[in-house]
Amino acid sequence: MRARFGIIIGLVLGIALYAKAQLAPPQFVKVSVQAPKTVAVHQTFRLKVQVIIAPPYHIQANPPAPNFIPTVLTVKTAPSLHVEKILYPPAKTILFSGQKIPVYEGTITIEAKLKADRPGTFLLPIVLRYQGCNERNCYPPTELQTKTKIVVGATKVSLKVPEHGRGRK
Repeated sequence: MRARFGIIIGLVLGIALYAKAQLAPPQFVKVSVQAPKTVAVHQTFRLKVQVIIAPPYHIQANPPAPNFIPTVLTVKTAPSLHVEKILYPPAKTILFSGQKIPVYEGTITIEAKLKADRPGTFLLPIVLRYQGCNERNCYPPTELQTKTKIVVGATKVSLKVPEHGRGRK
């Protein structure tokens, strides 16, 4: 009796794990961040987030078609570091279920413009939230997370002292 019960439990667990694997969205998006090593206080700088979408998949654009979930980049900052603007690339329009929708395919770059109020070293968590689809299905929204380090140095002031007496008669 115990042997049968063990076999039944094993089968149920195996089926549950198989079903979970089948329901999980495929991994078809990768991200990488390009950031300056150092930036000056009070000067705008850019983070470039490269998003690689494997064929035959696409992700929804920002802004998306009605009833679709947009791709959104979030940079979590410290109180003295501010995101001024997120710049999304132009979308490609495709036909999906008889509707024209704006999407991103292949490799795209999303830029974040930031500014720091004080010097310091900051570790910035970056989150890309997207809804991915192929030609038949759309998957639940997914998040990819990464981090980048930014060193903000003090503003450098260059004083040029005029040379007196040169060139005068």
